[in-house]
Amino acid sequence: MAQSGYLGWVGGGWWQGLARLFARRARAGGGEWRGIFGRRHEEHIVTPEIHAAPVAHPIAPASRPAFAAPPPTPIADRVRRLKRRAAIDMFDQVGLAPIPGQLWRFVDAEADPFEGVGAFLRALGLNPAAIRARDAHELGRANAVLELLYTIDHVFDRVAPPVAAALEARLGSGDYEAVRAAAEVTQTFERIARLEARWPAQHRLAVLGAFLDDVRGGIADPLGVPGHVAAHAQQVADELGRQMGALDVELREGAALHQTLLRRWPAAWDRTGEGNARARAEAETADAHRQLLTNAGLRHTEVEALIGRIRGANDVLRRLLGALEGEAPSPVKSEAEMALAFFGFPPFARPDAATLTARFRQLARATHPDLAPPDEAAAAHRRFVELNAHYEVLRAGLVA
Repeated sequence: MAQSGYLGWVGGGWWQGLARLFARRARAGGGEWRGIFGRRHEEHIVTPEIHAAPVAHPIAPASRPAFAAPPPTPIADRVRRLKRRAAIDMFDQVGLAPIPGQLWRFVDAEADPFEGVGAFLRALGLNPAAIRARDAHELGRANAVLELLYTIDHVFDRVAPPVAAALEARLGSGDYEAVRAAAEVTQTFERIARLEARWPAQHRLAVLGAFLDDVRGGIADPLGVPGHVAAHAQQVADELGRQMGALDVELREGAALHQTLLRRWPAAWDRTGEGNARARAEAETADAHRQLLTNAGLRHTEVEALIGRIRGANDVLRRLLGALEGEAPSPVKSEAEMALAFFGFPPFARPDAATLTARFRQLARATHPDLAPPDEAAAAHRRFVELNAHYEVLRAGLVA
């Protein structure tokens, strides 16, 4: 049976298969395991949280006089540094590189760093004796897995412990491609999860909230997600991001029109056709917005239609404002026209991807909240969100 709702729009029920893969995650097998990725089976999995970029604050005054001597280092810290330095020397002597962060867990756990390095290599399915003898084949295998571990050092921080055990087993057996593919899936889902910071839950499309819940499951079990499913998920995320950007633009425009009408609206118009038109437009916006924020079963076309209803209601308010001012209503600009004007491109321009990206980066540097004074941080954040919304519109136009 075909997948219904928003996610069914993207490619023939693939999300049902993804949900089944998430449901088949391995369970803990008992006992205590602590290996390359360093967690026990029974430890709780922390839900990923993606935070927005911090707002810049003035640098606080120094807490101690300049050039003050640092506090004495505890003996345990000195010993740990010496052990780690010895491990680095061992790697250098035999030609191993780079040094992944997982090594330190093994070195710190042993009184002798030599034993810690050996335990680490054995956990990866390598032969420490052959490496010490500078066996070319074993050194090649070791450097391949070390390069992989170094590249994905922070990718698997949130995987479930049984998945971490499976990853360690794949590394130990030399199945590096499976680990690399799982790393790419995790990176894709981490990138998608950043949508949480861009749009808070109370202002987020319900279909986007449901989608992000599924993505969190994918982060915990990247081995259970085929690469093509992650690619489809990225396509859904891009489309949802574009729709959220379009919704933000229409809601801001509607709020500005509403406030202007409140200031200028004559009481005599409340019982006229203009008053009825205004009431219908505002009710239309409220109803469409409510459905977008509460109905997680909407299809792609239904989301587009609801955003179109808000856009149409704004057109009505715009015409009423023109009538109040005794002017003909100004032509309604499309999303693309507003985005082009925001980016400083001429009307009907069609910038290529390189030009658009360069202009986006230039505007991002100029409008980033981190670079704004503290009293202008809120306004800078709103403008930065608007920049991203217009960028999504123009980028979608390139592939349309």
